[in-house]
Amino acid sequence: MSGYCHFEKTGNGWIDHILNMVTEAGNSFHHTMNWQESLPGEPSCIEVIDAAAKGAAEEIESLRTRLALTESVVEAVRPVKTAVGWTPCGVCHARSNGHTPDCELAALNAATKRSQHDQKTSS
Repeated sequence: MSGYCHFEKTGNGWIDHILNMVTEAGNSFHHTMNWQESLPGEPSCIEVIDAAAKGAAEEIESLRTRLALTESVVEAVRPVKTAVGWTPCGVCHARSNGHTPDCELAALNAATKRSQHDQKTSS
């Protein structure tokens, strides 16, 4: 967009969207005091920027909630992993120097099956 107001992209879609809204407002009105003006039936620049920021905040909060749930699952299965003799899988550990939650659960399932198999064969 040409104009006197421009921001470099951050690579974060939410932040870039907010910056684009600020750029449009800055290029539409010389003074920020005019950002509250709008055409009939159209949102003002302030309303558009505010909506973009609220949308980003909702997405971030959603991610925080999912992360907290994932962390609680990982913590809940930790004692079970120890009890069934869970060991890290070499593929994930070598690739990322750690495990994803999906890897953790897959490894736990495999370890549980091994433990059940061992119990059946030793009886």
